[in-house]
Amino acid sequence: FFFSSRRRHTRCSGVSWARRCVQETGGINAEYMGIFIQFEGQNSLSYARVEYRIGYCNLERSKYDEALKHLEACKSIRTTLLGDQHPLLGEVYSAIGWVYQRQSKVNECSEAFSQCLKLYENSYGQKSLITSVAYYNLGILKKNSRDFALSEMYLKSCYNTKQEKLGENHSELSGCCVALGNLFNESGDYNQAIQYYQKGIQISVANKQETDEAYNLYNLGNIQYKSSDYKQALQTFERTYAIRQKILGENDNLTLHTLKCLNECKSRLGKIDEAVEGLNTCLLYTSDAADDLLCVDLGGRRIIKKK
Repeated sequence: FFFSSRRRHTRCSGVSWARRCVQETGGINAEYMGIFIQFEGQNSLSYARVEYRIGYCNLERSKYDEALKHLEACKSIRTTLLGDQHPLLGEVYSAIGWVYQRQSKVNECSEAFSQCLKLYENSYGQKSLITSVAYYNLGILKKNSRDFALSEMYLKSCYNTKQEKLGENHSELSGCCVALGNLFNESGDYNQAIQYYQKGIQISVANKQETDEAYNLYNLGNIQYKSSDYKQALQTFERTYAIRQKILGENDNLTLHTLKCLNECKSRLGKIDEAVEGLNTCLLYTSDAADDLLCVDLGGRRIIKKK
């Protein structure tokens, strides 16, 4: 009995050490890993989980070759023990897809994400929350590849599933609204882009997510500016600036950039004096005046800055 208890204690310690090393450092101490392998074996599901965590940590550290090595090892073990259609392989394909996306390998990324979606659809159905994640990943990939039709299909599948399962104002919908707004913004469908940005603002306000609220407001303001609706854009940028000044501080780059946009709108509305005053801490200099800092560019107008 004593030996058995000690063996269980040593086994648990080895597992605990290995997991702690993966989570905190992205690596495994050889001594601890030896204990882990002794009791779990290199072909166990627990060992596959450690390989997955090491791979994911290397992905986050931009060590893509190392990430792929460990993720492929995880995939191999799980395939051997569970078969090639088990849903646990889905998260591995998803992580592999993210590695390829970071490496700008679009075809390999699409193949990995598609394999993940297939596994999730077969195991959980098209209307599950876990499947919606696979839809989202493919939607973002297709948007970046400018395949707007497929991107819309995947992102709307994600949005509709989350709305049905979680409710129309759940915080999980915020990312979908941003992605769909950006999709329609890039494809030139400003009406739909505005619709999703406004929905994103509504969700952010309901969940007190000020960072997301500011992001959606900023994107909405940009569309209003591009549509020459400078009065409405000014109001939107003023809201954005107030939030970013509050949570980021007045000297943060995002805050200063919002201030620039705000004063661009003022200049377009003919409020030149106000615009110049507002840009005292955030000047945009034309390229030919960048050295002597004599001019500030306000929406195409060159205003001489007083010394």
